[in-house]
Amino acid sequence: MTDLNPTTQAAYRAAAQASWHRDGEIEIDDDAKISRGSDHGAYVQAWVWVANDDLEPGPGFSYDVWIAEPDDDARFSEPWRFDQRFTSEDDSDGKSARRSAHDYARQLRQTYPCSYVAVRQAGQPPLSLDNHQ
Repeated sequence: MTDLNPTTQAAYRAAAQASWHRDGEIEIDDDAKISRGSDHGAYVQAWVWVANDDLEPGPGFSYDVWIAEPDDDARFSEPWRFDQRFTSEDDSDGKSARRSAHDYARQLRQTYPCSYVAVRQAGQPPLSLDNHQ
């Protein structure tokens, strides 16, 4: 909550949008919260995009291996997840689980050379196959 009047709040939002707003990266809503600072200014709430690929793996990260096979028309089927899940519960940085999943995916690519194989963080959907059809 703030003790700033609506006109002052709007001015802070406009200044933040002019200085910082970049579509899809840093976004400042027209109704963003304003918090007065102690040093002649205010904090303006913003949204910052973080891609899954930017996450550093750590303990508890899990990875799934997905595969899609071509049909008779050389179009890929809907991807399906292999039963094996690679988890980094005992891995301090999560890198060995990711490495194991990628090694497994590499083996699948050799076994099923015409198939689409992807490694994704558990809970994330497989990559779109629109570009692979």
